[in-house]
Amino acid sequence: MSIKIQPPISIYIILCFILHGSLLAQDINNARRHIEALSSPEMHGRGYVFKGDSIAAAYIKKEMLSIGLSAFDQGFYQFFNISVNTLPGALSLSINNNNLMPGFDFLVETPSLGHTGTFRARTISHNTSDRRIRRLERRGLENKVLVIDNTSERKKRNKLFNKLKFYNNFGAEAVIFLTDEEKPLMWRTYTGHLRLDFPTLVLHKESFKRRVRRVTMDIENVFYPAYQTQNVIGYVEGYAVPDSFIVFTAHYDHLGRMGAETYFPGAHDNASGVALMLDLAKYYSRNPPPYSVAFIATAAEEAGLLGSRYYTNNPLFPLSDIMFLINLDMVSTGEDGMMVVNGEIFVEDFLRLKKINNTHGFMREIRSRGEAANSDHYFFYINNVKSFFFYTLGGQTHYHNIYDKPETLSLYAYDNLFQLIVSFVHDTFKK
Repeated sequence: MSIKIQPPISIYIILCFILHGSLLAQDINNARRHIEALSSPEMHGRGYVFKGDSIAAAYIKKEMLSIGLSAFDQGFYQFFNISVNTLPGALSLSINNNNLMPGFDFLVETPSLGHTGTFRARTISHNTSDRRIRRLERRGLENKVLVIDNTSERKKRNKLFNKLKFYNNFGAEAVIFLTDEEKPLMWRTYTGHLRLDFPTLVLHKESFKRRVRRVTMDIENVFYPAYQTQNVIGYVEGYAVPDSFIVFTAHYDHLGRMGAETYFPGAHDNASGVALMLDLAKYYSRNPPPYSVAFIATAAEEAGLLGSRYYTNNPLFPLSDIMFLINLDMVSTGEDGMMVVNGEIFVEDFLRLKKINNTHGFMREIRSRGEAANSDHYFFYINNVKSFFFYTLGGQTHYHNIYDKPETLSLYAYDNLFQLIVSFVHDTFKK
């Protein structure tokens, strides 16, 4: 006769904690897998050099298929064209025979025309007299580079100098804009509507403290008047009201490469949002709700919300069928809680979100703000779709620079934000 010994209750508690911890770690590991893949050099910064955007789109499509999402009639891709300038090859800068590091010491603005050569420099600053500036403009700077020193504490010509970055009134071979902004330098993408016939570079003043006298550059550009990119879209069909939709969006594009050797990984912005969206897709695929749930990985957000604008102009189902949209962009932290864009617009829904959080303590704090055209929720919102944009607060992140890498992300509130979203959707749209 064997005697069955009942373990102390404390052992059950410990086992529960271990089980919960392993499940949480698995979620975080899955998120990190997506973030590391999307931020890898093989994705080329998910931009338009070496078709980085298409490589990332193929990865997301493969994950959607693996999860078991369905595609609409046109397939998982929704193609559209954009005009874009790229910097795919040679990219170097030397000041007075000192070679500088792209991405850290200097940036080449994306609308720039390629150019090669060695040129003398002429500098203007906030202390330069109006008379000298007019004289230089009148004579022109053929075979010379214009250096704009914007580092004075009293930036009395700030508006003019920012304009001269993109309007070459002096006829210079190139424009170099000296800045004292905090390193690392922040880059951005412009669409083809802004196309320059000269290169513009941003140089950090600390990278070269002496007067700029001699500039050697080698910059290659390729302009695409109709570059094909794509949104990636899948869905889970609802079992009771399939014509009503909850929609999750997250842009997968980033800034790409600046030259063949320098790329912008975009882990926080926005591989983190894509990872969370894919985890939500896996959850709803395994737990189908009564309503349908669509997942839209948008392209060309960094170029001006172009993917979401294209989608809202060419929806795959009526926008009026969307009950609610949640946009996920930069969700890799959470030490200080989260922000809800449109929280001050859709107050009742925001208060419901806060009540759920107060009950369960998912996020340290939930703040709200009004409308903002700062991510892919915006074109849905102005087309009368009730929508929130979630981003996390606190922690240490990099933004639009070469150091936005997976290893810098804490994912502090990743699992809790996931649970908050699922709880909010379930509580709001019970059928």
